[in-house]
Amino acid sequence: MIDIIQPLIPWMDESICDVSIHQELACIKYTKLDLLISFLMDQTPLVSIYEYSSFCTWKIDLDETGKTEQIVNYFSRPLNEWPIVIQKSSESIFFETIRPDILNYWLSLNSKSRYLAIPVSLDKDYSTLSNASHACILIFDNALSQVYFFDPNGSTQFFGFDNQIFLDELFNKYFENLNSHKSSKTTWSFIEQNIYNPSELCLNRLFSGSLIENPGNCLITTILFAHFLQITQICSNQAINILGSLSDSDLLTIINGYSVGICRIGLSLT
Repeated sequence: MIDIIQPLIPWMDESICDVSIHQELACIKYTKLDLLISFLMDQTPLVSIYEYSSFCTWKIDLDETGKTEQIVNYFSRPLNEWPIVIQKSSESIFFETIRPDILNYWLSLNSKSRYLAIPVSLDKDYSTLSNASHACILIFDNALSQVYFFDPNGSTQFFGFDNQIFLDELFNKYFENLNSHKSSKTTWSFIEQNIYNPSELCLNRLFSGSLIENPGNCLITTILFAHFLQITQICSNQAINILGSLSDSDLLTIINGYSVGICRIGLSLT
């Protein structure tokens, strides 16, 4: 395991990962999370581009056709909440995201870093917006012009059924729109989870014997995965095979040590 986690060792701390540290990460405010991820990924923070940003909402109907359509719903709000939020109603999944021209501009500012990451929140009810019911992450690979939606659970069944096909349809449609926009300088290929992680290897596991409860590990494991890509510069399928194949005890050791180390960094960010 030492060989596997060697790149992560400088970011780990041997102190005990207690409830207070766990909660510091699980309940982190988005503005600090953006700064933390940007520091780890060597990217420009989204919050530094505009105080307010433009968003749009897409939806996909939950039927066999998987028909996607864009809702005429453009709006601006402060970038003090998660920039990509996926929610559901009884008949549809809604995808609130940064407008393509805004995202293209941010991508152009960060073209020299191989990997970039934007956190994604999955929320269960479209009528209300929670802080973050389940944390995932969108990862851009500038070297391969590929983008991945990483769910630390291995596949996305957050809404109570196997809705991976609907999310894949949403992201495919969104990036088609992003690529066709006049502001686009790169043609992005969206790589579905069943391609780069066909075995559905999971990082956000239910560990027995842990000193802390598991809810909230989804956030730290998304950060861990994206950061592991950045510091190793390996491909996404290699990274998930390495981390996802670890035993529960080894993975829990990494998560706890990394949580403490990252929390120490996060607390110093302003």
